[in-house]
Formats: sequence, structure tokens, C-alpha cells
Amino acid sequence: MRTQQVKNLKHHYLWSWRKNQDFLSFSLSKAIKNRPYKDAFYHQLVSHVDLKVFKNQSYFVIWVPSQAHPNHSLGLARALALQLKACVSGDIGLKKVSGPQKRSSLSDRGEVEFLVDQTIKKSIAQTLEASADLKVLLVDDVLTTGFTAYRIIQALDLDPSRCEVFTPIFRQK
Repeated sequence: MRTQQVKNLKHHYLWSWRKNQDFLSFSLSKAIKNRPYKDAFYHQLVSHVDLKVFKNQSYFVIWVPSQAHPNHSLGLARALALQLKACVSGDIGLKKVSGPQKRSSLSDRGEVEFLVDQTIKKSIAQTLEASADLKVLLVDDVLTTGFTAYRIIQALDLDPSRCEVFTPIFRQK
């Protein structure tokens, strides 16, 4: 597992994906679609995570739903939260309100804005206020530029210094 800074966020990931490595994404997608027990696949995937990277830190796990693969992040979040002995958020009610995301140029991706369910937002804020040492771990299926994670942190009014991101794939451009 590797860790690096993306948009001032600590990003943990298992594999890098470059244009000539489309097979990796294809394999993951096929395995998840065709596997009768998807949860077992997510747990197997998360078993590759080096938990020492998380240094006995307490986390609140938030999964990032995607339009293309709505359950990938949830399955990963549940499996990772089990390993970290952490709580997982419910659906944050994420709605894209403006800007391009899929197949947009990297400069355009920063224009994406999101809205989240206000009840969930308030609940997350109360959870974080109750425990000053609790960090937020955003779980997504892939990270390309970090703009989506950063915009979600903004939509939830989270302190970026308390947030980290986990994805199995870092899609470097």
C-alpha cells in the first residue's frame, strides 16, 4: 500500500493505474460484477491494506457514492471499517449540482460542486465534535485528481486536516 499527498489530503491506495494498465480496472470491475458474494471480494481486496499506515488512529468512514458504480465504495468502506474497527456513515445524500466530472479535462474537474443531505451533515459534525481525535476517512473506488474528495469535504464543512482518502486505485494522469 502507498500513501501520498493529493490536494493537501493524505491519500492511501493499493495500485497505480496508468493508461497502459486498463486491464487492472477491467479485472476489478468484472470480478465485482460477476462475483456472487461481493462482500467477500471487498474483504479480500481490503486484506491487502497495510493497517500500520493508519497508526492506531480512530476513524469515521464516509463512503463516496458514484453514478457508474454506486455500491463499490460502500462495499470497500464496510470492509475497511471492519478492519479499522470504525463506524461507517450512511448514504450522505450526495448530489452533483454543477460542473462536469466524467470525461472532463483535469482543469474542468475543479468546477464540480456537490450538495449533501443536511441531516447527515449535522450528524457527522456532531460525531466529530464529540471526539476531537477522530479522523474522517473518505472511501472512493478510484482517485484521479482529488477534486471530488476535496469538494465533498467542502460540502460537509469538514476540516481537511482531519480527513484522509482511501481508494484501491490511484489513476494518475
